[in-house]
Amino acid sequence: MTGAAAFGALATHGRAMAGGLFGQDGIRLAQLPSQQSVWKEVEFLSGLGPRYCGNDAHNRLMNFLDEEFEKCGMTLSDIPHTSLMQWLPRNVALRSRSEALPVGAFCRWSAQTGPRGVTAPICYLGRVEGASRFSMGLYPERRSALPIPPDVRGKIALVEITVGHRPLGLMFKDRVDYMFDKLGRPMPPLQGPSASNMAATPDDFERKLKEAGAVGLIYAWRGLSDADAKGQSRLGTEHLPSIWVVPTTGAKLIQLAQTGEPVTLTVEADTQKNAPTRTIVATLPGATEESIILWTHTDGPNALQENGSIALLNMMRYYSKIPRSERRRTIKVVIPESHFAEQYISTSAWITERPDLVENSVALIAAEHLGGTEWLSDPISNTYTPTGELEVAFAFCPTAPMRTLAKQAVADQPIGREVILSTADYAFTPGIAAYRRIKMPSFAYISIPSYLMADDGTNGHLDKLSPTLWYEQFKMLTRLLHAVDATPAATLRQV
Repeated sequence: MTGAAAFGALATHGRAMAGGLFGQDGIRLAQLPSQQSVWKEVEFLSGLGPRYCGNDAHNRLMNFLDEEFEKCGMTLSDIPHTSLMQWLPRNVALRSRSEALPVGAFCRWSAQTGPRGVTAPICYLGRVEGASRFSMGLYPERRSALPIPPDVRGKIALVEITVGHRPLGLMFKDRVDYMFDKLGRPMPPLQGPSASNMAATPDDFERKLKEAGAVGLIYAWRGLSDADAKGQSRLGTEHLPSIWVVPTTGAKLIQLAQTGEPVTLTVEADTQKNAPTRTIVATLPGATEESIILWTHTDGPNALQENGSIALLNMMRYYSKIPRSERRRTIKVVIPESHFAEQYISTSAWITERPDLVENSVALIAAEHLGGTEWLSDPISNTYTPTGELEVAFAFCPTAPMRTLAKQAVADQPIGREVILSTADYAFTPGIAAYRRIKMPSFAYISIPSYLMADDGTNGHLDKLSPTLWYEQFKMLTRLLHAVDATPAATLRQV
């Protein structure tokens, strides 16, 4: 049976029994967790606060997931790690002679200053403009080359980081296999400006600044509203203490640089070498040893990133209620802990650490960032508001059979904006790693809204998620799991 035939048979069976055991989309209604119950768990996740790799909130989430997977009759075989350098902010501050200046975000793994901070004048280096990590492949010649002046010695460097429109439609031109949009709109060539599309600094920027004598570094967002820029954290380095500030604070600092007035930058953190962490592995046996891998990650700063674990958990609650004889394949849930600590623990390390996980696996379904709505900045009015649109979600499906299954799973959604892509090129999800490394047929699903990496310090941007969209995307993933389970391995492996 081909992949399309397998999905068609499943859908036809479901529609024939509509109103009874099965719903219109082939899902067994009695076993399906309700929208209310799954959304309560998204709220629980958000209420934990930022889940930075190895912190208390992160460990509480992983303990919850382990306990709930066991309740589904799954066997746990988590992968322990002890390679993380834990870095948790304790005191991050900035002040001028006259006032405390708001810090937009800390930089994890930044160098520290000690409790008294470092006091020095500001040296404004200018703006970093040009290509971002999204557009580098399109415009490699546009990468910024920011000169470092000799008078930065003994000063705190200030640099503005510009953002631009995300050129996703241009990146994936001729690679869009299917665009799901109820209004029939094509994939737009550009999406709104976003902090995730920040201009890339030159190579070894912080090391070179330190060598030039700088004693600290402040990054200021440019092209965003203050509300959008707040909490947009990025990684620091061991070379310099560093922070991010919102655009209005950046403008104040430029004025201070002109007058020569010093500021005091303080960065203190609690650190721990070789902090214990773990990748969650939970297995639900099926009728055969052939398996399907479900993948996401547990760490993240807000309600969007990363809520994929709640989707996988509820897929397993649903699937575990189906008799084992009717579950054709074993399901292996693999959830790494370290997307925001890749330099210490790769989110694809499990592929080589546990070859048994991939030995009999026929496909992988990865899910990240469900339920997002679109919010964009107007830097002129300094406002950050919803556009009324749902955020576009991208499914990287490099193999044709998986695209066929994905297309039909997505097409049954009543709402959503989904793009099925026929490539792994430019893929910005770690969920595509198994395809890149061992050519495992994969469906790697992700959205990248403006608040993707932002910690707002209050509700984790929960207000920017749609419970209805989240639930429909969860149901789409469940339909896809059914379809993949019904498709022969030989069909799935076709290119």
